[in-house]
Amino acid sequence: MRERHVNMHLDLRPFTCAQCHKRFKMKHHLTKHMKTRTGLRPYTCSTCECTFMWRDSFVRHRGTCAGTPGTPE
Repeated sequence: MRERHVNMHLDLRPFTCAQCHKRFKMKHHLTKHMKTRTGLRPYTCSTCECTFMWRDSFVRHRGTCAGTPGTPE
């Protein structure tokens, strides 16, 4: 049985935030938590220079960006 599957059923939380000690069942949940804690915004629109924390928000923005600097979308 996959370790991830076992963690879900046994409520094991092997991934821990080094800053607040909150524990997570899956590594990607910890990664998401860390992005929120640090304010990391790795996606930047090359047209208007808006930054985004999440890729899906960035992709949605690119589809509607009018190229106006500071456009919040």
